[in-house]
Order: sequence, then C-alpha cells, then structure tokens
Amino acid sequence: MLEPREKRFVVAQFDAVLKKVHKLPGTTVTKGELLAEFDERAIELEINSLLAEIQKTRKMQDVHTATGKAALSQMAVLERRGLEEQLQLFRDRLSKLSVESPVDGIVISENMERIEGSPISRGQGLFEIAPLKMMIAEAYIAQEDIGYVQEGADTTITLESFPDKTWQSTVYTIFPRAEPREGKSVFLVESLIENSEKILRPGMGGEFEINVGKKPLAWKLFRKPWIYFQKTFLND
Repeated sequence: MLEPREKRFVVAQFDAVLKKVHKLPGTTVTKGELLAEFDERAIELEINSLLAEIQKTRKMQDVHTATGKAALSQMAVLERRGLEEQLQLFRDRLSKLSVESPVDGIVISENMERIEGSPISRGQGLFEIAPLKMMIAEAYIAQEDIGYVQEGADTTITLESFPDKTWQSTVYTIFPRAEPREGKSVFLVESLIENSEKILRPGMGGEFEINVGKKPLAWKLFRKPWIYFQKTFLND
C-alpha cells in the first residue's frame, strides 16, 4: 500500500465560522492555493463593538481630565489600551480569513464541505496535505520470513493501477515490533518510491517483492512445508 512520505496539517489559527471550502479530498493543490475561507461577519461585529467601547472610554477620559480626576482618567487610558489591543487582534484575524495550502500536494483529509457554516475552534484540524514527490510503499512480512529481509535489500513494486510498470527501490525501514494482522504476526517493511511522474496516489495497492539473495532449490521447495510442520507438530 502506498502512503505519502510526509504530511502537512493545516489547523485553525483562531475561533471562527467556516464559510466556504474550495478543495475536496483527492484534489491536487499548489503552495499558496486557496483551501477554504472563514466568515467575516462575526469578526466585523466584534470590531464594531470594540470601536464603540474605545470611543466611550475616550469620552470618559476627557470628562475625568476636565474635572481633575487624574486617577480615573488614567484608568480610562488603561482600559482603552486594552480594548485597542483586542481591536488589533480582531483586525489581524480579518486579514487572515483565507486558508491556503502550505505545500504542493494532494488533499487527503476528510471532506470539510460537510461542515460549512459551522463554528471552528482554534487548533482544530482543517486539512491534511500530502506532498507527492516521494511515496512510501508499505508491506507486511510474515514473522517466519522477516529474518531473510535486510535494510538495503532490492525491492520491486508493481501496482494494480499500473500493471505494466514496475518501480525499483530498496528496503528503507524494517519496523522492530510485530503487529497482528488477519490472525498473523507480521512486520511492517517500507520502501521509498520517487513519484517524478506524479501519477502515484496514497492508498494504491499492489505487489511488493524483496530480493533476499540466491537460495538452494531445496530451500525454495521445502521451506514452507517445514515451517508448517514446525507450527503444527513442534510447537507443543
């Protein structure tokens, strides 16, 4: 199974409402391309409210200054400065309503179009972008075979989507811990594939062959029967 070598996550930088989604899963995007937009209306309401509060504190400051109430005037100044900081924060958000792709790649996250019009929290994941320059071919090797596999061994990958093409590579990683899969203990082995033609996509499956070197004919003929015999009669 093919997976991207790296992924980039796009998260919300502030609380907002998702206005429009422009890119769906499977879409190829370029760096800086528009992915989605936030709704500006709630932010504009906050800005207008803060502007009114700032104007109110200015008037209070003028009144306190005119009546010689220096302490109250200073408090009004401090309150106004706090409101102005909040105003700058919301104006900054207003300038960042567009969500753009940080890299060239393909959208592999869930369909965000389903939650258009919904509130989004700061830090919430929006998009997952996978650069496709380099892919990882993942294969699960049975535990009885993993001893024959070494990092750097030559690999040949054939994909169901392109049955007439093969990709030559080497074993990049052998995960040290086995995991259960379909009732068997297997080890995950990875090989890197350069996607120079940009035709490979995450999730493509196929065959993964590993060259473990030359073995005697008897080893090829009797290895699996011997493993079966060991499991069946010698494990007790």
